[in-house]
Amino acid sequence: MLETLHADLARDDMTIDELAAAVDKYLSQLVPHQTRYKVQAKPDTRTIRYYTSRGLLPKPGGTQGGRARYQGSHLLRLILIKKLQAEYQSLKRITQIMKPLSDADILNQLFPGWRAPALPNSQPPPSGGSVFIFEETRTIQLGEGVHLTVAKSLLGQPDARAALADQLAQLATQLRNGFT
Repeated sequence: MLETLHADLARDDMTIDELAAAVDKYLSQLVPHQTRYKVQAKPDTRTIRYYTSRGLLPKPGGTQGGRARYQGSHLLRLILIKKLQAEYQSLKRITQIMKPLSDADILNQLFPGWRAPALPNSQPPPSGGSVFIFEETRTIQLGEGVHLTVAKSLLGQPDARAALADQLAQLATQLRNGFT
């Protein structure tokens, strides 16, 4: 997934249909299942245009052959919008959350602890450019609205897994006792 995601994020020539297909490709892996009945699980072209008109997405980066062209930044922002909607955020709140975020900030929102190289045509982070390193994670849904994200490198280390299991057992005890 990392290779294809990075390749899609580097694109600056996606049509609106290609953008919708790219988002669809990653939603099941990156976003919890959408349970709100009024919210579409996958954005279609009409939804993408609506998000653009509301200011949730920037306008397309240009045109080619008479068709608007979208960039990796649009893909990132659409994935984050769907993630926030799955967390029961309103579009008004999502607009407030996303407005100050650079592409690097959005990557960190989507992949805590996972850093990515600067993308072509991406919005720079507010603090200036920096180099990022990818680290793949695995997210496990523990319950309604509860997710555990773990670095895959940690999962390959028996001692680290045991320490994590101990910490989770302590958390379970605290949850049972009402965090007293």
